[in-house]
Amino acid sequence: MSFDLMQINAAIAAHGEAIRVVIADIKGSSPREIGASMLLWPGGQSGSIGGGALEYQTWPAALSAWARAGAMLWWACDAGDRAFHQPG
Repeated sequence: MSFDLMQINAAIAAHGEAIRVVIADIKGSSPREIGASMLLWPGGQSGSIGGGALEYQTWPAALSAWARAGAMLWWACDAGDRAFHQPG
């Protein structure tokens, strides 16, 4: 999913709020390429950053961002152990 402002605006209009998750860098293997993205909103999503555990683990961080009024988060994800680490 490329940056599509109309799609983001439509998601916000339909769902009240949305968070865009983007693969910004890759070290090692990744199910998707840099720039792959998805939109998340309470109860749904559009697009994909690779499916499975990667997307499943995205939800807690998205909820954390919503709790902090949409704060930007940066993650590092080790594709080997599928663990997210939020740099300090």
